Amino acid sequence: RAHMNKLLDDLADVEAIIIDVRFNGGGSDEVGMEVLSFFNPEEREVFSKQAWYKGQLTPKNRVYLHAGERLSDKKVYLLISPESASATEIMTLTSLELASVSRIGSETEGVFSDIFDRQLPNGMEFGLSNEVYLSMDGVNYEGKGIPADVPMNYSRARYEFFYNLLDNLNTKGDSAIEYVLSKHQ
Repeated sequence: RAHMNKLLDDLADVEAIIIDVRFNGGGSDEVGMEVLSFFNPEEREVFSKQAWYKGQLTPKNRVYLHAGERLSDKKVYLLISPESASATEIMTLTSLELASVSRIGSETEGVFSDIFDRQLPNGMEFGLSNEVYLSMDGVNYEGKGIPADVPMNYSRARYEFFYNLLDNLNTKGDSAIEYVLSKHQ
């Protein structure tokens, strides 16, 4: 929250904000949602999730994004890719409910669930993905990823994506960032 407040002070004179999560494989769901709260004027339901338990789904757990204590009226461009995964996808899923956010890039990785950790009697540990996340439209993006509003057609092959992006940076620039700049000139 303190970093976002400083960031918004530093960017007070810009027309739009780019949040680049193309290389973010996850972390904490709460962090991405807290960042987006700065662009959310009122509490709203943003998605639901259920867990598999004893062969059936639990009741829906409705997830809400709180209204930001400080609000920015800037247009937000969320840059996403197949390397955007886990908690980054929760951020992207949340962004679907914010009119000020546009997603640019390619489908996210498609791995949403928190891990259900267990230990076997022999001490071995394992984790299972046992949750189902649904958008407000009832869409489950598990395994396919959340699509971009503005597609950049990044490769889903990790190194091909990295090398193509690097090659483009060296020759014609970052097409996602160039797109944003073209909208605000």
